[in-house]
Amino acid sequence: MRKIELSLHFKNDSCVCFLLQYSIHSDDEISFDFGVMSIGNQHSMLFTLINNNPIDIPIQSFSCDLDDCEAMVLGVGLVESEHHTNKEDIFSIKRRSLVIQKNHFAVLRLDVKAPLTEGQYFGGVVVETPHNRLSIEVKLRTVEGCLAVKPESIILRPAFPGSPQSVSITLINNFSHRMKLESIVPDPPDKRFHHRPPKKTPVVEIEPHKKQKVGRIVFDPRLACDNEEMCYVGLSTQSLNGKVWLSSLALPDETQDVDRLFYSHLHNRWLGLEQMGKTM
Repeated sequence: MRKIELSLHFKNDSCVCFLLQYSIHSDDEISFDFGVMSIGNQHSMLFTLINNNPIDIPIQSFSCDLDDCEAMVLGVGLVESEHHTNKEDIFSIKRRSLVIQKNHFAVLRLDVKAPLTEGQYFGGVVVETPHNRLSIEVKLRTVEGCLAVKPESIILRPAFPGSPQSVSITLINNFSHRMKLESIVPDPPDKRFHHRPPKKTPVVEIEPHKKQKVGRIVFDPRLACDNEEMCYVGLSTQSLNGKVWLSSLALPDETQDVDRLFYSHLHNRWLGLEQMGKTM
């Protein structure tokens, strides 16, 4: 899913009139582009409304002229804080009004279900406030078939801390036409993971109703550090934890205590992930 950010702001003209403007920050063209979808499938896209104005802005309506298209508000918060979503914040904008307070943002999810007929579809998303009406293009293409990935879950085998690990990945093309692989990226972004395409076929194209190995998913904890940083097993020696670890290289009396402290810290983090069901 691609996140599109909209900034809303006012300009005061003679202290009487307010003009609402907006800008979309995206590497792609200004639109909600869902790409190619299998007929009947549902895709989602996140975007953010930011209010940097001195007043609150009510969102009076949010509409999409495509069939089976709906927006959900996932969360609100201060602009200075990180974007977050809480289950208790989720509600349909059709059932409840939304007011973005000054210096706050709202994270919304746009859900679209692909029509049951092959073709290209174009529409628009409209966000209305008391001051302006914002319109953004929505486009998608529907085809019969699907694209499957094997394995469905990536499990890395146990390894020495800091050593890269990889898993082979296969794509199954159930479409009636050839598919070209453009990229495989982690979501959310994590520079420790990357796709390594096959050496003999750097440009991967999968024939209809065929399966093909498309390379390996590589996990390299060393990539968590910037190029100018020194790292040990993915731990930056410039960080607070890294400096504490470096201080143990002189082997003072508290070395074993430092090692035990790091072990306890990482072990407790692992137990916390297990309790939240984030391990396999």
